Amino acid sequence: MLNVGFERGQVLRLAPGNPNYNEQHGVLHFERVDLLPPNLRRVLQQADVLITTWHGCQRAIGSEWDSSGPSGFLLLVDEVSQVSFAAFLAILKRVRKKRPSGYALLGDPHQLPVIATQEVLATNAALGVLRRHPECSPCRLELQYRMNEAICNTVNEIRRAGFGGNPLRPGTPEVAGRTLDQVAGPYAPSDAALASILDPQAPVVFVDTAPLSPPHPRERSVGTSWEYEAEAQLAVKLGKAVESSYQGSTHDTIALSSPYAAQVALMSRLGASSAITVYKAQGHEWDCVIISLARTVGRTVMDEVHQNIYVALSRARCKLILLLNTTLFGPYRVFGSLLRLVGQAEGVRLVRANPQWVQP
Repeated sequence: MLNVGFERGQVLRLAPGNPNYNEQHGVLHFERVDLLPPNLRRVLQQADVLITTWHGCQRAIGSEWDSSGPSGFLLLVDEVSQVSFAAFLAILKRVRKKRPSGYALLGDPHQLPVIATQEVLATNAALGVLRRHPECSPCRLELQYRMNEAICNTVNEIRRAGFGGNPLRPGTPEVAGRTLDQVAGPYAPSDAALASILDPQAPVVFVDTAPLSPPHPRERSVGTSWEYEAEAQLAVKLGKAVESSYQGSTHDTIALSSPYAAQVALMSRLGASSAITVYKAQGHEWDCVIISLARTVGRTVMDEVHQNIYVALSRARCKLILLLNTTLFGPYRVFGSLLRLVGQAEGVRLVRANPQWVQP
């Protein structure tokens, strides 16, 4: 906002916490407007732009604002995929008495919502508005500064196949060409058998885990979730190999992820210190991300609910390793499109897993 003419103090991001104001970053922490001390109340009243999330709106306007609250502000609601259309209408109703100058929704409407376990995801605020008002034209993101070119091209394929999204481009040549050895230190493979996966010149590697089962047992259900030990072992082994192969990399550089909480818990038990569900990974990023899809047979909803794989793959900056059973996922529409990038897109590689890489 500062780049388009606003001054410090005119723009506030509302965040939870004990009442305090970080002037340098323009962040006002509080839980309730009526508990703000007078000096921070003035900061809030004088703001022209308020940036918050749906949860922040609930906290700030959980009850009707009194005269201590701001008015005439532009309200920017971030993390739009977390805001249902009904919740957005509730926001409008709550703040209309304050005569806001306008509203804006920020974020990617095709990421995961608050509840991500349904087979049919609830309509979020942005999609709700666009579907009801086709005359509205959103400002679309074109440049991104996280993913290198190979990862960006892979994510673009999900966007194209999943929802017809416009392609993204790295914002600078430096972002486009960034490799793991540039940010995590010189590369020397610690395990020759895994070198084709660890290679920094292959930013995207699909590891076909179909050869693992048999001989290893297949996945098993854990309540409504799934765990697959052979794939979890391989993911943890690859995470440790990345750490030991790149001088200067740490467990903070790498994330192991899965759509299934049971698989994440299993990877943690096997020694992964940075295992996280795809849902919790939303909003974060790492230099290297290793993803385990943890399924070999049966129906999954990951092709229809493409948000899981879209969020998962777009967390990586320099290196992306996706463990998947190509026999199961290859016929899927979105995953089939991803696998067809092998041999067509530069920096994308397919490696077949060796059953000897994991313990019986």
